[in-house]
Amino acid sequence: MNPITVFWILVAALVSAVPIALIKQWTKTENNNLLLLSVLCYLILIFALTNLLKDANIAILYPILKCLSILIVVVFGILFYEHKINNYTALGILLGLGSIMTLSMCKDAQY
Repeated sequence: MNPITVFWILVAALVSAVPIALIKQWTKTENNNLLLLSVLCYLILIFALTNLLKDANIAILYPILKCLSILIVVVFGILFYEHKINNYTALGILLGLGSIMTLSMCKDAQY
């Protein structure tokens, strides 16, 4: 996988996860700037996806992006909102990481 593809995968995963935290914070503060930042993140996500999906295998790339963004949201919840993880959450995180690793090792994966 080339470095540019890795960059766009990380950008897409981050900007699809960040709006969740921003909207969560908006529910506490009702600061409309947070909603505008969420919209900006989604616009960046669209740009990142257009760069990624030109030549990529969508059946492999999209699940990787979704798993990464879910893991980022879980980490945000733990770090910024003091959410606790239990055994099921930890198992889910491990399964998410395992699925990312398995999908990225596919021989059919075109990035």
